Amino acid sequence: MLKAGNIQIEMHETHQEVGALHEPTDKHLHNEIWLVREGVCELTTNGVTRRMEAGDIGLCCAGDLHYVRNAGDTPCTYFVVTIGPPEQYS
Repeated sequence: MLKAGNIQIEMHETHQEVGALHEPTDKHLHNEIWLVREGVCELTTNGVTRRMEAGDIGLCCAGDLHYVRNAGDTPCTYFVVTIGPPEQYS
């Protein structure tokens, strides 16, 4: 459960080349927001795929199985904003 003192926000930029393999299908305790900067991405969440172009925003809620891939013929770049409880990564 999210409560005061138990919320972490993090942001990073990801760049995927044409034909690059997508990251493994994953799920988290936090929520993720994708903001597409350039190119064309496909966000697959719980088996449903949505096309996102520069300027589009995608959302993945905590617990959703998801991945993002470059779906265009140019590199794609997107920002990922995570909001949720702190998680330990190994």
